[in-house]
Amino acid sequence: MDHDKIGRARRPLKAVAGFAVCAVLALTLAGCGADTKGQTEETFGEAFYGSALVRNGTFQSDYVNESGYSVTDYRCSNIRGGENGTVNADIEASMENDSFQTNLKATGVYSEDGGYRFEVTESGTTPKKGIDFDREHGLENCESELSQGLNGYVCTAWENPPEGAWYLERAAQGEYAFTSGVGWACARFDGKPVFNKELEGAYARVPQADESGDYFITGYTISNFDPEALTFDMEYAITGNYLDKQVITGKATATLTSQTLYTGETIYSFEGDGTSDAGNGTAVVQGRLAATKDGSKTLTASVRASGNPPSKYASASQKANPNWPCVSNEETMEKQ
Repeated sequence: MDHDKIGRARRPLKAVAGFAVCAVLALTLAGCGADTKGQTEETFGEAFYGSALVRNGTFQSDYVNESGYSVTDYRCSNIRGGENGTVNADIEASMENDSFQTNLKATGVYSEDGGYRFEVTESGTTPKKGIDFDREHGLENCESELSQGLNGYVCTAWENPPEGAWYLERAAQGEYAFTSGVGWACARFDGKPVFNKELEGAYARVPQADESGDYFITGYTISNFDPEALTFDMEYAITGNYLDKQVITGKATATLTSQTLYTGETIYSFEGDGTSDAGNGTAVVQGRLAATKDGSKTLTASVRASGNPPSKYASASQKANPNWPCVSNEETMEKQ
Protein backbone atom coordinates (compact mmCIF):
# COMPACT_ATOMS: atom_id res chain seq x y z
CA MET A 1 0.00 0.00 0.00
CA ASP A 2 1.31 3.40 -0.97
CA HIS A 3 1.10 5.40 2.25
CA ASP A 4 2.60 8.47 0.65
CA LYS A 5 -0.18 8.54 -1.88
CA ILE A 6 -2.85 8.29 0.83
CA GLY A 7 -1.17 11.02 2.80
CA ARG A 8 -1.09 13.27 -0.23
CA ALA A 9 -4.80 12.62 -0.77
CA ARG A 10 -5.75 13.47 2.77
CA ARG A 11 -3.89 16.75 3.07
CA PRO A 12 -6.40 18.79 1.03
CA LEU A 13 -9.20 17.59 3.32
CA LYS A 14 -7.38 18.99 6.41
CA ALA A 15 -6.86 22.28 4.65
CA VAL A 16 -10.53 22.48 3.70
CA ALA A 17 -11.58 21.69 7.26
CA GLY A 18 -9.22 24.32 8.71
CA PHE A 19 -10.59 26.94 6.32
CA ALA A 20 -14.16 26.10 7.36
CA VAL A 21 -13.37 26.55 11.08
CA CYS A 22 -11.77 29.93 10.46
CA ALA A 23 -14.71 31.01 8.37
CA VAL A 24 -17.21 30.10 11.08
CA LEU A 25 -15.13 31.90 13.75
CA ALA A 26 -14.86 34.99 11.58
CA LEU A 27 -18.60 35.04 11.00
CA THR A 28 -19.22 34.64 14.73
CA LEU A 29 -16.89 37.52 15.63
CA ALA A 30 -18.39 39.66 12.91
CA GLY A 31 -21.84 38.91 14.27
CA CYS A 32 -20.82 39.89 17.83
CA GLY A 33 -19.39 43.18 16.63
CA ALA A 34 -22.59 43.94 14.76
CA ASP A 35 -24.71 43.20 17.84
CA THR A 36 -22.86 45.65 20.14
CA LYS A 37 -22.14 48.23 17.42
CA GLY A 38 -18.78 49.07 18.95
CA GLN A 39 -20.22 50.01 22.34
CA THR A 40 -17.95 49.61 25.36
CA GLU A 41 -17.86 50.38 29.06
CA GLU A 42 -16.23 53.69 28.16
CA THR A 43 -18.86 54.78 25.63
CA PHE A 44 -21.71 53.95 27.99
CA GLY A 45 -19.81 55.65 30.82
CA GLU A 46 -19.27 58.87 28.91
CA ALA A 47 -22.97 58.98 28.06
CA PHE A 48 -24.00 58.17 31.63
CA TYR A 49 -21.85 60.91 33.18
CA GLY A 50 -23.47 63.48 30.88
CA SER A 51 -27.02 62.17 31.15
CA ALA A 52 -30.12 63.89 32.57
CA LEU A 53 -30.21 61.15 35.20
CA VAL A 54 -26.91 62.37 36.65
CA ARG A 55 -27.84 66.04 36.25
CA ASN A 56 -31.21 65.74 37.96
CA GLY A 57 -31.03 62.64 40.13
CA THR A 58 -33.67 59.98 40.44
CA PHE A 59 -36.28 62.37 41.94
CA GLN A 60 -36.94 66.02 42.75
CA SER A 61 -37.42 66.98 46.40
CA ASP A 62 -39.07 70.02 47.91
CA TYR A 63 -37.40 71.97 50.73
CA VAL A 64 -33.80 71.72 49.43
CA ASN A 65 -31.68 73.97 47.26
CA GLU A 66 -30.89 72.68 43.79
CA SER A 67 -27.41 71.30 43.27
CA GLY A 68 -25.86 69.09 40.60
CA TYR A 69 -24.95 65.47 41.16
CA SER A 70 -21.48 64.00 40.75
CA VAL A 71 -20.80 60.33 40.10
CA THR A 72 -18.71 58.71 42.83
CA ASP A 73 -18.78 55.13 41.51
CA TYR A 74 -19.60 53.61 38.10
CA ARG A 75 -19.60 50.02 36.82
CA CYS A 76 -20.76 48.75 33.44
CA SER A 77 -21.18 45.09 32.49
CA ASN A 78 -23.01 42.64 30.23
CA ILE A 79 -22.96 44.71 27.05
CA ARG A 80 -25.24 42.86 24.66
CA GLY A 81 -27.48 43.19 21.68
CA GLY A 82 -31.10 44.08 22.42
CA GLU A 83 -34.37 44.31 20.58
CA ASN A 84 -34.84 46.34 17.42
CA GLY A 85 -31.13 46.76 16.89
CA THR A 86 -30.39 48.35 20.26
CA VAL A 87 -27.39 47.68 22.46
CA ASN A 88 -28.01 47.18 26.18
CA ALA A 89 -25.73 47.28 29.21
CA ASP A 90 -26.11 46.83 32.96
CA ILE A 91 -25.11 49.92 34.96
CA GLU A 92 -24.43 50.19 38.68
CA ALA A 93 -23.53 53.62 40.01
CA SER A 94 -23.39 55.88 43.05
CA MET A 95 -23.83 59.64 42.91
CA GLU A 96 -24.41 62.50 45.28
CA ASN A 97 -25.16 66.19 45.48
CA ASP A 98 -25.24 68.62 48.41
CA SER A 99 -28.40 67.05 49.85
CA PHE A 100 -28.59 63.36 48.89
CA GLN A 101 -26.56 60.21 48.19
CA THR A 102 -28.03 57.70 45.71
CA ASN A 103 -27.12 54.14 44.76
CA LEU A 104 -28.79 52.80 41.63
CA LYS A 105 -28.99 50.08 39.05
CA ALA A 106 -30.03 50.91 35.51
CA THR A 107 -30.21 49.49 32.03
CA GLY A 108 -28.28 51.51 29.51
CA VAL A 109 -29.85 51.43 26.04
CA TYR A 110 -28.10 52.59 22.88
CA SER A 111 -29.59 52.92 19.41
CA GLU A 112 -28.01 54.45 16.35
CA ASP A 113 -30.94 56.78 15.71
CA GLY A 114 -31.83 57.62 19.34
CA GLY A 115 -28.49 57.72 21.13
CA TYR A 116 -28.34 56.69 24.80
CA ARG A 117 -30.97 56.44 27.49
CA PHE A 118 -30.80 55.01 31.01
CA GLU A 119 -33.74 53.25 32.61
CA VAL A 120 -33.47 52.98 36.42
CA THR A 121 -34.42 49.52 37.65
CA GLU A 122 -33.52 49.95 41.31
CA SER A 123 -32.43 52.88 43.46
CA GLY A 124 -32.08 53.97 47.06
CA THR A 125 -31.39 57.48 48.35
CA THR A 126 -30.38 58.72 51.78
CA PRO A 127 -30.20 62.36 52.90
CA LYS A 128 -26.85 63.90 53.78
CA LYS A 129 -28.45 66.75 55.71
CA GLY A 130 -31.81 68.24 56.58
CA ILE A 131 -33.90 70.74 54.63
CA ASP A 132 -32.74 74.18 53.45
CA PHE A 133 -36.07 76.06 53.53
CA ASP A 134 -39.82 75.81 53.99
CA ARG A 135 -41.31 78.83 52.27
CA GLU A 136 -44.85 77.72 53.00
CA HIS A 137 -44.15 78.30 56.69
CA GLY A 138 -41.80 81.25 56.30
CA LEU A 139 -38.50 79.41 56.89
CA GLU A 140 -35.77 80.84 54.68
CA ASN A 141 -32.15 79.69 54.89
CA CYS A 142 -33.06 77.74 57.98
CA GLU A 143 -30.85 75.62 60.17
CA SER A 144 -31.61 71.90 60.40
CA GLU A 145 -30.51 68.80 62.26
CA LEU A 146 -30.65 65.35 60.65
CA SER A 147 -31.31 62.17 62.62
CA GLN A 148 -32.26 58.57 61.87
CA GLY A 149 -35.14 57.01 63.76
CA LEU A 150 -36.97 53.70 63.66
CA ASN A 151 -39.06 54.84 60.71
CA GLY A 152 -36.24 56.39 58.70
CA TYR A 153 -34.60 59.77 58.40
CA VAL A 154 -36.14 62.85 59.98
CA CYS A 155 -34.94 66.38 60.56
CA THR A 156 -35.80 69.30 62.77
CA ALA A 157 -35.52 72.66 61.02
CA TRP A 158 -35.71 76.10 62.54
CA GLU A 159 -35.33 79.77 61.79
CA ASN A 160 -32.78 81.60 63.85
CA PRO A 161 -34.19 84.36 66.06
CA PRO A 162 -33.90 87.99 65.03
CA GLU A 163 -30.72 89.78 66.03
CA GLY A 164 -30.86 90.99 69.61
CA ALA A 165 -33.59 88.54 70.72
CA TRP A 166 -31.35 87.14 73.45
CA TYR A 167 -34.19 85.23 75.14
CA LEU A 168 -35.00 83.08 72.05
CA GLU A 169 -33.33 79.85 70.99
CA ARG A 170 -35.28 79.58 67.74
CA ALA A 171 -37.89 81.76 66.07
CA ALA A 172 -39.98 78.82 64.75
CA GLN A 173 -39.38 75.17 63.95
CA GLY A 174 -40.79 72.19 62.09
CA GLU A 175 -40.36 68.42 61.84
CA TYR A 176 -39.79 66.78 58.44
CA ALA A 177 -39.70 63.14 57.30
CA PHE A 178 -37.72 61.71 54.37
CA THR A 179 -38.90 59.00 51.97
CA SER A 180 -36.48 57.52 49.44
CA GLY A 181 -37.57 58.34 45.90
CA VAL A 182 -39.96 61.02 47.13
CA GLY A 183 -37.93 63.39 49.28
CA TRP A 184 -38.78 65.56 52.28
CA ALA A 185 -42.30 66.21 53.57
CA CYS A 186 -43.40 68.39 56.47
CA ALA A 187 -44.71 66.23 59.30
CA ARG A 188 -45.40 68.99 61.82
CA PHE A 189 -44.79 72.72 62.01
CA ASP A 190 -44.84 74.73 65.19
CA GLY A 191 -44.95 78.46 64.56
CA LYS A 192 -44.27 79.27 68.19
CA PRO A 193 -40.80 80.51 69.10
CA VAL A 194 -38.53 78.38 71.21
CA PHE A 195 -37.26 80.22 74.28
CA ASN A 196 -33.96 79.52 75.95
CA LYS A 197 -33.30 79.68 79.69
CA GLU A 198 -31.42 82.98 79.54
CA LEU A 199 -34.42 84.73 81.02
CA GLU A 200 -33.60 83.26 84.41
CA GLY A 201 -31.35 85.26 86.71
CA ALA A 202 -30.99 88.46 88.68
CA TYR A 203 -31.59 91.91 87.17
CA ALA A 204 -30.61 95.42 88.19
CA ARG A 205 -32.29 98.65 87.16
CA VAL A 206 -30.56 100.81 84.59
CA PRO A 207 -30.34 104.42 85.87
CA GLN A 208 -32.26 106.91 83.75
CA ALA A 209 -31.74 110.60 83.05
CA ASP A 210 -35.07 111.30 84.76
CA GLU A 211 -34.95 109.68 88.18
CA SER A 212 -38.31 110.99 89.32
CA GLY A 213 -40.90 108.53 90.58
CA ASP A 214 -42.37 107.39 93.85
CA TYR A 215 -40.86 103.89 93.83
CA PHE A 216 -37.92 102.20 92.14
CA ILE A 217 -37.40 98.51 91.57
CA THR A 218 -34.40 97.63 93.69
CA GLY A 219 -34.51 93.85 93.37
CA TYR A 220 -35.67 91.59 90.55
CA THR A 221 -34.96 87.86 90.07
CA ILE A 222 -36.57 85.44 87.60
CA SER A 223 -36.55 81.67 88.17
CA ASN A 224 -38.32 78.46 87.14
CA PHE A 225 -38.91 79.58 83.58
CA ASP A 226 -40.96 77.03 81.61
CA PRO A 227 -40.25 77.51 77.87
CA GLU A 228 -43.31 75.44 76.92
CA ALA A 229 -45.91 77.03 79.19
CA LEU A 230 -44.14 80.44 78.98
CA THR A 231 -44.47 81.00 82.71
CA PHE A 232 -41.88 82.01 85.29
CA ASP A 233 -41.58 82.83 88.95
CA MET A 234 -40.05 86.06 90.16
CA GLU A 235 -39.11 87.89 93.33
CA TYR A 236 -39.08 91.67 93.54
CA ALA A 237 -38.25 94.53 95.85
CA ILE A 238 -39.36 98.15 95.44
CA THR A 239 -38.16 101.08 97.50
CA GLY A 240 -39.79 104.47 98.03
CA ASN A 241 -37.93 107.37 96.46
CA TYR A 242 -39.08 110.42 98.38
CA LEU A 243 -40.84 110.82 101.69
CA ASP A 244 -41.85 107.19 101.91
CA LYS A 245 -38.68 105.10 102.09
CA GLN A 246 -40.36 101.80 102.84
CA VAL A 247 -39.09 98.67 101.11
CA ILE A 248 -41.71 96.21 99.88
CA THR A 249 -40.83 92.70 98.78
CA GLY A 250 -42.88 89.91 97.26
CA LYS A 251 -43.21 87.10 94.78
CA ALA A 252 -45.27 86.54 91.65
CA THR A 253 -45.85 84.10 88.78
CA ALA A 254 -46.09 85.67 85.32
CA THR A 255 -47.07 84.46 81.84
CA LEU A 256 -45.63 85.61 78.52
CA THR A 257 -47.84 86.51 75.56
CA SER A 258 -46.74 87.69 72.11
CA GLN A 259 -47.76 90.57 69.90
CA THR A 260 -46.55 91.28 66.36
CA LEU A 261 -46.26 94.96 65.50
CA TYR A 262 -47.02 96.49 62.11
CA THR A 263 -43.26 96.67 61.55
CA GLY A 264 -43.09 92.88 61.73
CA GLU A 265 -41.29 92.93 65.08
CA THR A 266 -42.64 90.61 67.76
CA ILE A 267 -42.63 91.71 71.39
CA TYR A 268 -43.47 89.56 74.38
CA SER A 269 -45.42 90.99 77.28
CA PHE A 270 -45.75 89.39 80.68
CA GLU A 271 -48.07 89.91 83.60
CA GLY A 272 -48.85 88.07 86.80
CA ASP A 273 -50.40 88.33 90.23
CA GLY A 274 -48.29 88.01 93.32
CA THR A 275 -47.81 88.80 96.95
CA SER A 276 -46.59 91.73 98.96
CA ASP A 277 -45.15 91.74 102.46
CA ALA A 278 -47.10 94.91 103.27
CA GLY A 279 -50.63 96.32 103.01
CA ASN A 280 -53.18 93.70 102.06
CA GLY A 281 -50.45 91.39 100.72
CA THR A 282 -51.18 91.63 96.97
CA ALA A 283 -49.14 92.72 93.97
CA VAL A 284 -49.21 92.79 90.18
CA VAL A 285 -46.08 92.59 88.04
CA GLN A 286 -45.89 93.59 84.37
CA GLY A 287 -43.23 93.94 81.71
CA ARG A 288 -42.13 93.10 78.20
CA LEU A 289 -39.28 91.61 76.18
CA ALA A 290 -38.04 93.00 72.89
CA ALA A 291 -34.93 92.57 70.80
CA THR A 292 -32.13 94.94 71.76
CA LYS A 293 -29.92 96.75 69.28
CA ASP A 294 -26.86 96.95 71.49
CA GLY A 295 -26.73 93.26 72.46
CA SER A 296 -27.68 93.91 76.07
CA LYS A 297 -29.90 91.46 77.96
CA THR A 298 -32.57 93.85 79.16
CA LEU A 299 -36.31 93.88 79.77
CA THR A 300 -38.76 96.48 80.99
CA ALA A 301 -40.70 95.89 84.20
CA SER A 302 -43.06 97.56 86.64
CA VAL A 303 -44.50 96.50 90.00
CA ARG A 304 -47.73 97.60 91.63
CA ALA A 305 -47.68 96.36 95.20
CA SER A 306 -49.85 96.88 98.23
CA GLY A 307 -47.95 98.78 100.89
CA ASN A 308 -48.36 100.58 104.15
CA PRO A 309 -49.37 104.25 104.27
CA PRO A 310 -46.51 106.63 105.04
CA SER A 311 -46.46 106.77 108.82
CA LYS A 312 -45.52 110.44 109.18
CA TYR A 313 -47.51 112.06 106.44
CA ALA A 314 -50.65 109.96 105.91
CA SER A 315 -54.01 111.09 107.14
CA ALA A 316 -56.10 109.01 109.45
CA SER A 317 -58.22 107.76 106.59
CA GLN A 318 -55.13 106.86 104.58
CA LYS A 319 -53.67 104.99 107.50
CA ALA A 320 -56.89 103.07 107.80
CA ASN A 321 -56.55 101.89 104.19
CA PRO A 322 -54.64 98.56 104.19
CA ASN A 323 -54.05 98.78 100.44
CA TRP A 324 -51.78 101.73 100.00
CA PRO A 325 -50.74 101.63 96.30
CA CYS A 326 -47.00 101.52 95.82
CA VAL A 327 -46.30 101.72 92.10
CA SER A 328 -42.86 101.66 90.54
CA ASN A 329 -41.87 103.36 87.35
CA GLU A 330 -41.60 101.22 84.25
CA GLU A 331 -37.93 100.38 84.63
CA THR A 332 -35.28 99.04 82.29
CA MET A 333 -33.77 96.02 83.99
CA GLU A 334 -30.48 94.49 82.85
CA LYS A 335 -29.47 90.93 83.57
CA GLN A 336 -26.47 90.59 85.85
